[in-house]
Amino acid sequence: MIINAAGCWSGLVNAPNCPPVQPVRGQMLALDSVSEDLGFVVHTPHAYIVPRRDGRIIVGSTTERVGFDKSNTAAGVKGLLSGAIQAIPRLESLPIKELWAGLRPGTPDGLPLLGPAQKSAIQNLLFATGHYRNGILLAPITAKVISDIIQGQPVPDFLKAYAPDRFRRQTFAS
Repeated sequence: MIINAAGCWSGLVNAPNCPPVQPVRGQMLALDSVSEDLGFVVHTPHAYIVPRRDGRIIVGSTTERVGFDKSNTAAGVKGLLSGAIQAIPRLESLPIKELWAGLRPGTPDGLPLLGPAQKSAIQNLLFATGHYRNGILLAPITAKVISDIIQGQPVPDFLKAYAPDRFRRQTFAS
């Protein structure tokens, strides 16, 4: 068995049969909250705000289709800060401790690619990718399903919705 679990790079593997997985940049920042006790998570349409035990308040995250560019931009940081400050005005006085960006594996429908590729030049090719923002949440069930398939268990019916071949010849809209 060959497993394509290459995250946002999955679409570059097996070029003739690559699934439509593209990187989706997510910019984030951390505020230094030494003097601020937030104590709860806040979700808004423009940002999420998560207090951490180490004294940081994490503010995230943008969703940008810009290829493999992991840089932070003024517009991205401004949008995150505006959303966070609009939700909790007292955050405005906190210092910015850190900026970073990551790349998530996105698919056109936002759902992962799980299971065997039926129309591949590579025999016994499995996909476990395209989890977008939910990789950490879906890791246990993904590991279980892929492990079961490797061990010869039948492919569960619910995996049809995540079949890698569902995007045959389909591309991302610009």
